[in-house]
Amino acid sequence: MDDHNFLINGLKINFHWGNKHPVISIVLYEIISTEAIKEFLSHYKFSKLKSGKIFLRRLIKRVFNDKSNSTFVWDNSFWENNVIYKVASKVQYHNDIQVLSIEQKLAASQNDRRMRDILQYKKIISKNIELGFPVYIQGSSLNVLGGDFPNNSLYQIDGSRRLMAYILNEKQKLDIWLISPKIK
Repeated sequence: MDDHNFLINGLKINFHWGNKHPVISIVLYEIISTEAIKEFLSHYKFSKLKSGKIFLRRLIKRVFNDKSNSTFVWDNSFWENNVIYKVASKVQYHNDIQVLSIEQKLAASQNDRRMRDILQYKKIISKNIELGFPVYIQGSSLNVLGGDFPNNSLYQIDGSRRLMAYILNEKQKLDIWLISPKIK
């Protein structure tokens, strides 16, 4: 996979939680594997225990609704023109941020049900039980569907509660699924 790692060079996910500078960064550094999206969908269960192309398409449309003023125009060639990478990443905790502080920031920004889920996942992860990894999509993949996103921007599709639980467990490394355009 070394020849494809240039695709993720410089990609990171930052969490600010009201601060000027990020308090946590997740830096993508190595592609572990590549799958066709159809293959990925055959084994991945989304947070609501749903699966399949229709559900993924609905989640992608939600990114448009939440993050863009552009019009979502579905193109069935999306499945063939994009792949999903399993990417290794390093979690960087900046400015000596404390887990208690992160948990307080989460509690202030999440509803009670989401926070209960995060804390339950935190407990499960603390026992070294794997819950799966979050799914992100690259802006360049969204742009072929009518978007006006920066090409190297990352948008979360699924797994935010699990991601926060991994962070609350102070995990230093984390795998992420990344939908990205296929190299031609």
